[in-house]
Amino acid sequence: MNILPTMPNVPMTEKNATNPTTEPAVLHESVIGWFGEHARDLPWRRPEAGAWGVMVSEFMLQQTPVSRVLPVYEQWLARMSSCP
Repeated sequence: MNILPTMPNVPMTEKNATNPTTEPAVLHESVIGWFGEHARDLPWRRPEAGAWGVMVSEFMLQQTPVSRVLPVYEQWLARMSSCP
């Protein structure tokens, strides 16, 4: 599975063969488009997560795969709904 964004608007030339993105805007548009198609629906990306929920997810995800964080994330927020 190819997870890298494709950049059809940038012709491959000898000059840009090692770096196909000559313009930052092209890379930006490509990555945003890829994310729009492939992003997972994660609870800490939702607007209702708030700063506390995002911070909790950042701590949990430091050395832990997302698949192991998902089950305990909601439990943690239920017990600790805000910072004391």
